[in-house]
Amino acid sequence: MALHARGALNRGAKREEIIETILQCAPYVGFPKTNHALKAAKDVFDRWETKKDDWKAL
Repeated sequence: MALHARGALNRGAKREEIIETILQCAPYVGFPKTNHALKAAKDVFDRWETKKDDWKAL
């Protein structure tokens, strides 16, 4: 999930769009997996602010 979130940020997606996409998966994959995906995305969001210039497009 982290790889997909990072790729989406590199392509110009907003945090809100990524979160909404993850939440839309909840009925299909279940809430525990959705929560883990949100945590992984949050970790990427936190690192994005500090290392955005170092991260190259995927």
